[in-house]
Amino acid sequence: MPPKSILVLGGGLSGLSSAFHLSRRFPTVPITLLEHSNRLGGWVRSERVKVRDNQGHEASILLEGGPRTLRPNGKSVVELVNLLGLHESVITVPKSAPAAKNRFLHIPGTNGLTPLPNSLLSVFTSPIRTVLLGGVLGEPFRARTNWRPAFNHYNDMSFDDFLTYHFGADFARLMGSALAHGIYAADSRLVSVRAAFPSLWDMAGENGTESIVLNTFKRACGFGKSDLKAVAESSAQSYDLGNVEAGLKDASVFSFRDGAEALVQALERELERRQNVTILKSHGIAAISKDTRSGDFVVSDASDVRHLCSHVVSSISLPSLHSVLEFSRSRELNSLGIDHINPPQLPHLVSNPSSSVTVINLIFPPTPGGAIHPDGFGYLVPRKENDTEIGKVNYDSLEDRLLGVVFDSCALSAQDVYPPGTNSNRTFTKLTLMLKGASEANMPSEGDLLALLSKHLVPRAPIPPPVFMRVHLSKDCISTPSVGHLERMAELRKALGGTEKDSFWGGRFEVLGAGVGGVSVPDCIEQGRRLALRWSR
Repeated sequence: MPPKSILVLGGGLSGLSSAFHLSRRFPTVPITLLEHSNRLGGWVRSERVKVRDNQGHEASILLEGGPRTLRPNGKSVVELVNLLGLHESVITVPKSAPAAKNRFLHIPGTNGLTPLPNSLLSVFTSPIRTVLLGGVLGEPFRARTNWRPAFNHYNDMSFDDFLTYHFGADFARLMGSALAHGIYAADSRLVSVRAAFPSLWDMAGENGTESIVLNTFKRACGFGKSDLKAVAESSAQSYDLGNVEAGLKDASVFSFRDGAEALVQALERELERRQNVTILKSHGIAAISKDTRSGDFVVSDASDVRHLCSHVVSSISLPSLHSVLEFSRSRELNSLGIDHINPPQLPHLVSNPSSSVTVINLIFPPTPGGAIHPDGFGYLVPRKENDTEIGKVNYDSLEDRLLGVVFDSCALSAQDVYPPGTNSNRTFTKLTLMLKGASEANMPSEGDLLALLSKHLVPRAPIPPPVFMRVHLSKDCISTPSVGHLERMAELRKALGGTEKDSFWGGRFEVLGAGVGGVSVPDCIEQGRRLALRWSR
């Protein structure tokens, strides 16, 4: 049944993308977006601040409290750049730039940073070459052994188990845990490899146990499964990319002059321009029920205002939706009238853990005595070798909490504005630190942060006190797709399907968002896009 009216719950990227693409597919259908906070964008938060040091140097610096860079292969985002007319505000990091080529690890128990290899030759000179070469060269033989991780009843395993099986425990700890820290702020021993790294799982065959090295070699020679590129190219043809994709051909990553929130603001402006779309901020969701006479959903907000609609898109977090449904089920039917029924609970809404992150933006004054950090994108921190507490946050140790550091002034310096004539010796340095956990009672001091950075960066001159510091406590901001996530989400979609006769949801209530189909910006936007395509068929 085509929609008569649509309600979108949540104004993060998934909700905004859903509202935008649905409004394009159904230009005459009323669409209402409800957001519990007083702003849209969810965890995307860009801020421009003016800074001045005691030497009179000044600048307008762009800070990010959430996502900051986007990859050109995220077709759903590139399409939005084209459709929203954001071409002129795009800034890119070329593939040849140090921020694209140079990435580092800080290995616990050491001082300084370890550069990651960025070429085949650099692998042989890397300080961690024994781990890298031993893992890769031994993989075809290791993958043929009889040992394999426990699968439970899912054809899945943790990212750590997967890398340990293929490349060895040292490789899994150094490379795998660092990558999981950087993307999910989570322990790699909790992350599902099938959900989080599907292309890697695909390279290891249907059960994840074939040799990745041998399969890569076979595909390079034209043998074995090789249809992924064709599928990707076919899919890309359906996106309206205009000339934007060509402009990003040589880019490693890109963003916008006023930060990632420029995308959110452009979506908001476009939605407000459309006559069939209504955006209601500061409207949290309290309850969901169904009118048995019309078959419409009845969504009550925190002010007990009731919104009737034929179709609902929920992009709020899965635990939040669980709480709404629990509250809805506990209400007396008489309070709504005898023609309303309350919803059944949906499966797997609270199956996955989530990560809380403390994001700290630091701006340092110009340092003529030497750069604070090496040229590059930043560094990640693997877990310690003796860390046996899976998913725990050690608030007593700042070093144990550190997930990674982004060298923003190297990667995105074009976002910062300086007075005319400012030379490179008078530019500020901005860094972003990501720490596990988000607790006001466990905030590190400025002195502790400087001591930690000095140990990791080993600068030529002492790091001066920052001229500006901003802290964001992002609680439960990243959902962790744990082992079995894909199967659980398939069961969730099955529960939402059905017909009006045999299902409360009837295929007219969609659940999406970072906790369902991926945490990246392209993942969230893609889900809204695909939903609009599905409902318009």
